[in-house]
Amino acid sequence: MQTFHSCHYYRYLMQHSLLSPILVACLLSAVPIKSEDDYGMYYYTFDNDTLTASCTKPEPLIFRLMVDFLTMVKSESDIAMEQCVLDGKGPGFTSPPLFARTIFAATTIAYNTYARYSQYANPATMYDEWTRMSQKQQKVPDCIYIYGFYQIANFIMPEQMTNYSFKQKYENTFHCNLTEILANADSELGLVQRDVDQLKLQLKTDGFNQEGCYADATNFRTINPPCRFDNRSTVAICRNFTHTYNTIWNYGEIVKTDFIDSPRTPVFTQAQQARPFSLGRLYDYLAPPYFEAPAFENGTMMNLTDQFLYLTNVQKDLGADNDKPKLIAEYWADGPKTTGTPGHWQSISLNIIRRLCYDNDDALKLLFAVSAAIYDAGLAAWQNKRLYNSVRPATFIPTEYIDDSFQHQFVGMYCDFGDIVGWQWSPYQEDHVITPQFQEYISGHSTFSRAASFILEKITGSPNVPGNLSVTIKAGKSLFQPQCNKSNKACYRQCRVNSLLDSENNYIPKRDVTLGPWKTYRDIANEASISRIYGGIHITSGDIQGRMVGQKVGEAVWAKVLSVNYLKSETLLRTIRRQRQGLRTNSNNQLPDHLKQTDRGENFVLHEDEKLIIFTTATNLSVLKTCKHWFVDGTFKVSTEDFY
Repeated sequence: MQTFHSCHYYRYLMQHSLLSPILVACLLSAVPIKSEDDYGMYYYTFDNDTLTASCTKPEPLIFRLMVDFLTMVKSESDIAMEQCVLDGKGPGFTSPPLFARTIFAATTIAYNTYARYSQYANPATMYDEWTRMSQKQQKVPDCIYIYGFYQIANFIMPEQMTNYSFKQKYENTFHCNLTEILANADSELGLVQRDVDQLKLQLKTDGFNQEGCYADATNFRTINPPCRFDNRSTVAICRNFTHTYNTIWNYGEIVKTDFIDSPRTPVFTQAQQARPFSLGRLYDYLAPPYFEAPAFENGTMMNLTDQFLYLTNVQKDLGADNDKPKLIAEYWADGPKTTGTPGHWQSISLNIIRRLCYDNDDALKLLFAVSAAIYDAGLAAWQNKRLYNSVRPATFIPTEYIDDSFQHQFVGMYCDFGDIVGWQWSPYQEDHVITPQFQEYISGHSTFSRAASFILEKITGSPNVPGNLSVTIKAGKSLFQPQCNKSNKACYRQCRVNSLLDSENNYIPKRDVTLGPWKTYRDIANEASISRIYGGIHITSGDIQGRMVGQKVGEAVWAKVLSVNYLKSETLLRTIRRQRQGLRTNSNNQLPDHLKQTDRGENFVLHEDEKLIIFTTATNLSVLKTCKHWFVDGTFKVSTEDFY
């Protein structure tokens, strides 16, 4: 039985872990580090950590490439600029799973390039003509990485708004020629172009329909028509429809004059057709039926109706602690014109890379594994959204509680919270967003965040963030309600309920507010998840089930990352080196001498004239493959079962 703890305004931590984390003692060691994260507009501060040193090395190339790539994704995320959207061909490059796909494609081409120069690693995109480079050349030339990265960016960015700037920057800085060439086996660039061409073929047939403006070719349609939220009469029309046709639990788009003028197209409803990285059968990652999903508060089961109504109680307390719940909702919103939750977790990963002073190879492996988890998490979450086609709180509360009275609710940016009638209720979100253009169940934020945090735990070898992590929102620097100069009238918008309530003094926060410090990766994921409760975007069961599906996705991705040799061979070699150096492993047990010898060589890793046992029973071998007793630093846990 999971336990959910409650505090003043809906706080719980879901205790759902299938693994017992074992710390890996391989951190560097002393002083705090600050990182200005311009690519995601986030500012992180690492607390003082006497066990982990600042990194004085130059940023690895893959770090710089990903920083610029996220900037490119952000510039492309404004669908108002996409010609195919303007032509009505599809929703365009607008949903988190699409951002996840784009980032995963970039890390995939980089990882495939790394694999070609490695003695051990296998590419994520294998094909018949794939070959390794000569063992004499182990380091990937910078221009080889950059070339592949740029060619995939050129293919996958819909408008290529910043591609030329990227090309110019790296050609000038690294003296590379990034003009596309024909694939061939006669040059290093020609081989990389082969990898690029193969990945392009996969992307064209991966189920996303990039060439069709990401439109859903299955002709999925929502059951409910768009609902206009201009006044009580228009909301009553929606209520009458859903009650007449018994569709109160189903999704429908929102229209509101001066904010969302026309119905938006639900995005990525073709998730069930997409090709996952590790999940096998997507339907194995379905959440429980919508009406049966558990949701607890104060130890009491909440039915579905109560979960929606609960959000009005949450909204009462958004001003607590100098508006901290509001700032949490804003910080993790990752809405339009951002890199979305997938980019946010890449941003976090980049900070961890610098904190742990990873070289280019280790940084690439971390970014690849995290992006794979984010990619699969998007598929898992959005297939649930399509299947259950569930209503958003922004629709359910105004229609089902149309004449109820609610106290101290959000009425618009720069407005004091006030008393409202049910049809006026709105989530705490940007004026031109109000609610995302896809279904509620399950939470994408929760799925993405749990999967990414799980991978970070495994690949860094610890559940703990090195030195903790925090972000400080400066006074007046709210994303939704920043302080403005009085002459800048465009910064202040009318209240949604009553324009007479406008107030230029209602910027937030009034003083600096720190989010965190987050001590573990799970803490970061939990706050990202609960932010959608604070924002009025998700109900409790959507959050909880998203976390649980994200956990399963993380485990599946990590198992594949190891089992198909993306990371494992280097890990085994690291084990050998640790043993030869006499370094302590994570196991306190000593192997008897007779267990280090056998006639069956397959039970050993051979290194020169030494034999080192790494596997136990056949059962434990399968456990190792799913990384339940295997660690990235190359150590292993000794089982109580017999060896063979």
